[in-house]
Amino acid sequence: ADRQLVALKKFYGQEAHAVLSTATTTAAAAPGTPPARAGLPPSYCIVERKMPPAAGSPQQHMLIEALPLTLMQEGAAIALFQDTGRRMRMDLAEVPRDKTPEQLLAAAGAPADAGYLLLEFSTTRLLHVIPQGYRFPVQFARDMLARALGHPEYADWHQCACSSKEDEVAQAGAFKKAFRPYDIMLS
Repeated sequence: ADRQLVALKKFYGQEAHAVLSTATTTAAAAPGTPPARAGLPPSYCIVERKMPPAAGSPQQHMLIEALPLTLMQEGAAIALFQDTGRRMRMDLAEVPRDKTPEQLLAAAGAPADAGYLLLEFSTTRLLHVIPQGYRFPVQFARDMLARALGHPEYADWHQCACSSKEDEVAQAGAFKKAFRPYDIMLS
């Protein structure tokens, strides 16, 4: 996953609005290995969301979003996440940076397959364990980040669409080429 985040950063640079596109993966780091964040911009937000399995299903959905931010945008994002989370009765607890999500879930007394929202900023790390059966607002992180950037319309991914089919095909091709060295599916 870290190789993918570095690829996103290399490809998009500081164009924050473009990185609201998501990168999904089913890969996980080796248990007990804290994630490395080398190569990321000085101020950033990494959103890792793992949804709890649906009743009777062993499958989970995981999403990672990476977004370079200015320090001012980072402060606004942290405040928005905390204030809105508090209003929505989401406990966003500050957690150690040197622990894996699995270690954090265990420390919180949550089952290993529990869903979670992990927000890693350059200055802090916040965790919300998603209770089983809770209908988590899946666009929560995207909405907060879009607001922090001053572009609430980007919370709706349809608003991030390319102006033409040709532009979309060109951008997709460029991204695939830049991302290829980091694509764990090709390794």
